[in-house]
Amino acid sequence: MKIFSFIAILFLVLVVSGCTTQTTDSQVQGFVEVGKEYDMVHLIADVNGKLAYIAQKGTKAVVVYDGEEYGNEYDGVNLHSLADINGELAYAGINGSNVVLVIGGEEIDNGFDYSSTPVEVNGKLAYVVTEMSGNHLYYDGQRIGTEYRDISQPTEVNGKIAYVATKDGKKFIVYDGQEYGRQYDSVRFPAEVNGKLAYSATKDGKEFVVYDGQEIGKEYDRAGAPTEVNGKLAYGVVKDEKSFIVYDNKEFGKEYEYATLPKEINRKLVFIAGTGVKNFVVMEK
Repeated sequence: MKIFSFIAILFLVLVVSGCTTQTTDSQVQGFVEVGKEYDMVHLIADVNGKLAYIAQKGTKAVVVYDGEEYGNEYDGVNLHSLADINGELAYAGINGSNVVLVIGGEEIDNGFDYSSTPVEVNGKLAYVVTEMSGNHLYYDGQRIGTEYRDISQPTEVNGKIAYVATKDGKKFIVYDGQEYGRQYDSVRFPAEVNGKLAYSATKDGKEFVVYDGQEIGKEYDRAGAPTEVNGKLAYGVVKDEKSFIVYDNKEFGKEYEYATLPKEINRKLVFIAGTGVKNFVVMEK
């Protein structure tokens, strides 16, 4: 499973498998900062075991993969689209008002003017198409979830597709034909962790992680964007206006002004961190 967006600095990530945590200086623990030549990093992903990220310099956004820039021929790239599709780099290039899928350097002609969020599910391509009637999901060439008006954030969970859907003003997760999280005010960021569904949920103004049906991270002011890192649950938190990563019961990234969006790249912890208006990638050596 590969893939996902630097949606906001105000929402951040962490790993928790227990109740107590220990503070760890990520510089001491052997991390390296990547992409500092850019103004901002929006999204990171594992593509064929190598780091890929969307970076911005000035008004131009490009994909950086294995140290090389991609997408310079476009006006920009969609900030929420970056994935591994069958071992190939996949993203969405922007040309004027059109957004096209690019996989392995080739544009995918699917007949739509605005396609984004590519993801591989059980070896098949899924993506979101934006039209006047809403955001629709296509999987293996067929539109699915037609009963929902708005669909976003598709991903793979245990070989099956999961996504956020909206119906009658309510957001929830659809996974394996079942709806999850309707008891919450809102949900987002579905992910697979050890073959089980995890996602962010909000109830009565508080955001936390739901993993295998259990609510996690409620001891923090805010927690969410779960992911799997080396077989462990990772997610981001905010506490006392400070955001950081918790992984294997240890806190990472607290030496930065903020740290968010943990991912696993080649079995190593990687996240976005920043100081002031500038951010970059922090990864284990």
